Amino acid sequence: YVYQYVLNMSFPHAVVIKLDQKLEHSAIIYLQILRTIFESERKNKDFNRFLDFQFLTDQEIRQLRNPNEYLRFKKAFDDNYIYELMRLSFEITHHNTIEHIAGVHFTAMHVGRQLKASGVPIDLGRISGAAAGHDVGKYGCVGEEQKRVAYYHYFYTELWFNKFNIPQIGHVALNHSTWDLELENLPLESLVLIYADFRVKNNNNGTASRMHIFSLKDSFNVILDKLDNVDEDKEKRYKRVYAKLKDFEDYMISKGVDINLISSE
Repeated sequence: YVYQYVLNMSFPHAVVIKLDQKLEHSAIIYLQILRTIFESERKNKDFNRFLDFQFLTDQEIRQLRNPNEYLRFKKAFDDNYIYELMRLSFEITHHNTIEHIAGVHFTAMHVGRQLKASGVPIDLGRISGAAAGHDVGKYGCVGEEQKRVAYYHYFYTELWFNKFNIPQIGHVALNHSTWDLELENLPLESLVLIYADFRVKNNNNGTASRMHIFSLKDSFNVILDKLDNVDEDKEKRYKRVYAKLKDFEDYMISKGVDINLISSE
């Protein structure tokens, strides 16, 4: 019930039960207790790149070109219990979407912060907000859409960012498909997000899937195996967009960025 309650805050169309207003206070109390438990976990356990988020520090926020939009994102993320939504969804559906989102945020911020430190003009607020919200639309997919969530979630992601008036971060979050690399001009923040999203995938070896940060080359093969309707032309397109990612990775390495993140722990 609490999952459906919190889902209603972002995607009311996806709610499948009738919510009772008399239970609202109870649901909020549950969510606040849950948040307190999660905060205690983060303080008392080692950082988990597939479960935790290291959002911008106060100092990093003050250095942003548009700190107000990032603060709006954080307010929407917190006020609508998005983290709790992701954790509850994991417990109920056993889909590890949160592990992917957290892994992408970790990877994007790992390289993004290094690029910033090397003097590259990059907006960490857009990277953090877009990485944390890039797949929020997956929770809005309903019915038959859930069978093709990889396609439909972009619509609901855009819907969520527009709902809370977060257009610039939302633009980066929306354009995170590998195929967006076919565009001639993408902002640096989009390249970072696509790069991170490309590398963080389920490792399906054995009976259980675990989230993993692959090397760029290994991730290329993982995604190639999953592409729909692969013919010679589509494979050539895919190789061209991969080449752009490889160029971007080489550029980051030239700036002294450590891209060695391969780990499933």
